[in-house]
Amino acid sequence: MVRAGLGAILIDMDRGTKSTASEGRYLLVRAGDSRCAIPARGVRRVVRNLPCHPFPGGKPHFVGFSQFGGEPLAVIDLHTLITGEEARIHHGATVILGHGSRGGRTVIGLAVDEAFRVVVFADQGTKTRSGGVVEGTRTLDGDSVTVLDTSLLLDDEPTGTEAPHG
Repeated sequence: MVRAGLGAILIDMDRGTKSTASEGRYLLVRAGDSRCAIPARGVRRVVRNLPCHPFPGGKPHFVGFSQFGGEPLAVIDLHTLITGEEARIHHGATVILGHGSRGGRTVIGLAVDEAFRVVVFADQGTKTRSGGVVEGTRTLDGDSVTVLDTSLLLDDEPTGTEAPHG
């Protein structure tokens, strides 16, 4: 559902029943010069001009912290995450990703320049799985779109490569 008016929420994704049809849906966004497709099943909301407070000493793609639903929200610059280029300060929108039930959920923000619409791809695209969030590329309206696997950002299970806590 797209909301008009003065509110900050641009898109409130349908959180109704999960169906196999939602598996092929993607939110089309622009991050820098890249058009990207984010799996719609993980998108909670798209919020315009979400204030973000920098965190000194963070990773290059880490923009800082914001607040969503009364809770702190880590925000990542999507363009920097996929290209490795320098992080930018100004973003037009933040895509709120999340999964899980209330109290036990993982939520993260992706800073993007624009959020366009929800799309379904006609082609199968090219898989380039390299261990990062880029899953591959597909074609939409004659243009190349970078397809992302954001489940890696929301993974609550340790991968074995992290240092133990304590």
